[in-house]
Amino acid sequence: MKLTTWYDGATVKGQSYAGNRIRLCESREEGFQYENTGLSVKFHLRGLEHYAIDGSRHQVHASEWLLVEEGQQVEYESLGREGSAAWCIYFDRRLVNDTWNTLTGGEAALDAGEAENWGGLFFSQRVFNLKRPDGAGLWLKNNFAKPKLLSQMLEFLQEEVFFELLERILASQILFISEYQRLPFRKLSTRKELYRRLSLAKDFLEDNVGNTVSLEKVSREAALSRCHLIRSFKKAYRVSPYQYLLGLRMKKAGRLLRLKGLSVTEIAAECGYEDLNSFDKAFRNYYGKAPTDMRKEGPFS
Repeated sequence: MKLTTWYDGATVKGQSYAGNRIRLCESREEGFQYENTGLSVKFHLRGLEHYAIDGSRHQVHASEWLLVEEGQQVEYESLGREGSAAWCIYFDRRLVNDTWNTLTGGEAALDAGEAENWGGLFFSQRVFNLKRPDGAGLWLKNNFAKPKLLSQMLEFLQEEVFFELLERILASQILFISEYQRLPFRKLSTRKELYRRLSLAKDFLEDNVGNTVSLEKVSREAALSRCHLIRSFKKAYRVSPYQYLLGLRMKKAGRLLRLKGLSVTEIAAECGYEDLNSFDKAFRNYYGKAPTDMRKEGPFS
């Protein structure tokens, strides 16, 4: 593996967070094991990489990013003859603590023991796709896709680069915490694993708004029985998988109806409905009006 260090807080005079690092990691058909020394982000640029982390397996493609917790044992493999490249961004533990307290106004420490006692911060360790950009994903895309821009940012902003990204990551974790704490398990590791599987189901629904989706497909994606999936999904997200998918479809339909270019029949198909009557009924139940009525209201209603 070729490692190119773009920033190392330990070598920059006057910096408060020596553990902040950014490296460009380039690899070709090789694998190895390591312990993750700090909370880190792997933002993938090209090729395909495979990670096995504490029994969970993740495939990371270009334009996807993986969040890895501090102290995790990681098995890494680069797949494909063309090789792979990724930005590896490491955050100093004190910066994580300071940023978290800034966001929450709390004084809680973040070491594993205390986190388990107070039910506090944990990280949703999963692959995030930039097709569904959250605050962190969009920021990565805008700032790490252009090396020249990144070089200028690191020269003048330095620690602010890490804070800007970390603030967005931690802001999303506040929502994750509220969701996973609703799961009825005392053991932290069990709740984490179940929440990870529910996240896979949720991502699958978001990726298949326009496709035919069955409960069997969703449960297979999450590696949960159908009954367990429905019960746990409702606990975490306060809606059933069907209700969540329906909401996604209706919101997409509402957006498309306010735009010109697609007929109601075409919009129904875009939202996963083969039958126009079924779409019309679902739309009326959700919005209390017909699709044609919403179209007449225009884009600014």
